[in-house]
Amino acid sequence: MDITLELVEQLRKRADVSYEEARAVLEETGGDLLEALILLEQRGKIRSDGGQSARYSTRPGNQQAAPPPEDRAQTDRQEAKGSAWSAFLHGCVVNRFEVVRQGELMVSIPLVIFVLLILLVFWVSLPLLVVGLLFGCRYRFAGPDCDGSQVSQAVNHAADTIGDAVDRVKAQAEQAARNKQSKE
Repeated sequence: MDITLELVEQLRKRADVSYEEARAVLEETGGDLLEALILLEQRGKIRSDGGQSARYSTRPGNQQAAPPPEDRAQTDRQEAKGSAWSAFLHGCVVNRFEVVRQGELMVSIPLVIFVLLILLVFWVSLPLLVVGLLFGCRYRFAGPDCDGSQVSQAVNHAADTIGDAVDRVKAQAEQAARNKQSKE
């Protein structure tokens, strides 16, 4: 393919390289602009966003100091960790753990408190949860992130299973009591 001035200028505009370097890379890739951009990116001559990143500076004029790629990658990782932690905490405060018995809401606490109770005093909180199930309490996670989630479905399934088991035990106990009364 013939390498035109227009093709070289397009590559220079996107990759911010010299005319000679752009022409050499285009000749190397047979005039394929996309392949040339990929090759320049692999060689570390352009950023992975194609030089089209959004930047703002309060410096006068067009002087924008771009951070070195190593610093930028570290900053991106720190921001990702911070935003993930922030999203987790936000989810723990906005969403709630609720205890319902016979359709009536008994307790509703933020997930952060529920998690702390489970982690710090599990020898008290876990038995209470089991006893609550035995007495007909239902547990659910409610909030903008939990409605219809797999966690809520799993908790509901466990509550249904335990509720069915409790009902069977009650029915068997009542049957045994009736049998005992009829024998006397």
